[in-house]
Amino acid sequence: METLSTLILNKLLSKKRGTYTRIGIRSKVKGTAKATTDNVSITKFTQTTVRIGVNYSHIKGVVPKGRLNSWYHWEIPNLVAVHNETEAKYINFATTAHSNSRVGWLLNGNATTIDELIGLGYLTPAMVKKKSSPVITVALENIYMVK
Repeated sequence: METLSTLILNKLLSKKRGTYTRIGIRSKVKGTAKATTDNVSITKFTQTTVRIGVNYSHIKGVVPKGRLNSWYHWEIPNLVAVHNETEAKYINFATTAHSNSRVGWLLNGNATTIDELIGLGYLTPAMVKKKSSPVITVALENIYMVK
């Protein structure tokens, strides 16, 4: 039986390079000191439109977030990178100006809002308003949906 990661990777590989694709990313969020003290788990779920398999490194000022270093090698250039020791796979995406992103939050496994997380002191407005890089590298295990 195929794992979710294998199904996701096969779906991504079946798409043409440069295709606009809707993906879902799950990420653990490091909260404030209060969140650490209270031992809470914050998870962010993002659905957004990206382009797969493209490289914008030729454009001045574009620095990939999660940029690859000597610990990684490209299995498929500009698309799939592999960690040299753990063999974990990472997918490279280019974000788009009109990504129509949707974000959801979980606090200890229960649905919540960003306003509630800020109100409880687990996140700050500055933590939420970080600007995304035009190119992101995401661990394959953190991708939960590809359309």
